[in-house]
Amino acid sequence: MNNLRYLRLTGVVGALTVLSGCAANSSQTSAAATEADRIAEQQRMISTQEAQIERLQSDLSRANRSAASATQTSSSSGMNTDLFPPNPKAGECYARVLIPAKYSTSTERVLIKEASERVEIVPASYKTVN
Repeated sequence: MNNLRYLRLTGVVGALTVLSGCAANSSQTSAAATEADRIAEQQRMISTQEAQIERLQSDLSRANRSAASATQTSSSSGMNTDLFPPNPKAGECYARVLIPAKYSTSTERVLIKEASERVEIVPASYKTVN
């Protein structure tokens, strides 16, 4: 009876050993390590892309600011503002005076090609006479 109990206990311990050995094999731990490496790589890629997005956004905002200042500068010094008085005051009336452009017609003689002299040498021809 004691032997029977000992055999059962040995069988149960053996079965538990086999089952616990199957629960944590090396392929699962290596798969978990591979998964962790893949996640870490993706996080590095995400942080790199976020840094690039931040840099591009700052470049875009800088370009927008410079374009706005260039537009403001060109509008303040453009031709349209030349038509208005420099320091208008409230209650005073200013008139715009537009002076049309004056055109004149003139003829001009243009030399296409300078005068040149052409010298042509014709070789002599000889004939025998009887």
